[in-house]
Amino acid sequence: MMELELGAERDRLWAMMVTTLVLALAGLTSVNFLAALIIALAWETPWRLHAIAAMAVAALLTVAGAWAVLRKLRREATRPLAGLMKDLQSFGEPVSKKRESHE
Repeated sequence: MMELELGAERDRLWAMMVTTLVLALAGLTSVNFLAALIIALAWETPWRLHAIAAMAVAALLTVAGAWAVLRKLRREATRPLAGLMKDLQSFGEPVSKKRESHE
């Protein structure tokens, strides 16, 4: 039972790590290419500095979104040994006490 719960927790942590890596790489690459395109299009206009500032804001929003996803995944953390500990505690209770709690 403990092996099953630890395996599930290991799988969840592995998924979090892979998701974080993919999110970071894809997000940074996308924001960089988009920023370069917008700045190049706005270079000969009086809006050049506005375009650069907008790209900085977009990068910050990307970071904020990634942080929110990680916080959500962290909050969903399970207690891998909770079920096992509950079962072990119930083994120590007298049989009469178990019957009273079920009635």
